[in-house]
Amino acid sequence: MGTSKDGSGSNDRSPLVPEHADAEPGKPLPSREPNALRSYRGSVTRYIRSGSADDRRAVFRSYARNAVGGSANGYRRQGANARSGAAGIAGIGDLSRGGTGQDATGSDLRSAIGRPVEEAAQIIANAVAPEGQDRDEVRAAIQDAICQVLSEQDTFDPSAMTEDQFHDLLAVYVTTCVFHDLWFREAGASVNRNASPEALMDRENDLRETVRATVDNVLSQRGGTPVSQMSANELRDLQLDVVRGTLEIWESDE
Repeated sequence: MGTSKDGSGSNDRSPLVPEHADAEPGKPLPSREPNALRSYRGSVTRYIRSGSADDRRAVFRSYARNAVGGSANGYRRQGANARSGAAGIAGIGDLSRGGTGQDATGSDLRSAIGRPVEEAAQIIANAVAPEGQDRDEVRAAIQDAICQVLSEQDTFDPSAMTEDQFHDLLAVYVTTCVFHDLWFREAGASVNRNASPEALMDRENDLRETVRATVDNVLSQRGGTPVSQMSANELRDLQLDVVRGTLEIWESDE
């Protein structure tokens, strides 16, 4: 979903959860704490300058506590992402069992089978990405996840996918969505201050790897139905649960 770029991100007048993205629409939300984003962006700036492990931990702690208003609220920001990702993964799961993917996605996805993986990823992403302002980033996240997990396949063959690949597909997608919110949307222009392009790329990769490690840790503790067999609703709930668990870990770090 890209690398460091200019952008002002949210501000203290922005709602904690954009209305179109809310996983719990209609449920009350607190207002942002004064200077919450300033505090978070300060931690990002310090980490960009130092690259230290302590400053990296401070970024995640401040993101969870300040930027998104705690785990009890922050997971709700991933509502639209979770719906789209769930539809795509459930659709692929249905294809792997000989189905069409239509119940999960609203489209017959069988045209993706046998295509080069990148083309298949585009077909699936276009079918499930939401209309509106987040369409491009969600579509990119879905495509990136599919292409990354199936990088060793020349053509898309869902019947050949293993359960580990379905697990990774979910983990990569959630990681990308959380990282995009943390680094691009909420850090804003602070990611471009006082660092070379090489240093920014190092910090970005370091943060992304930490997000993935935390997501994997939380996801590994959630048992139950295999990812490949889950419905879109079950996958949506699982993604939101993993995001909430991830934020709980970061906000409790001292």
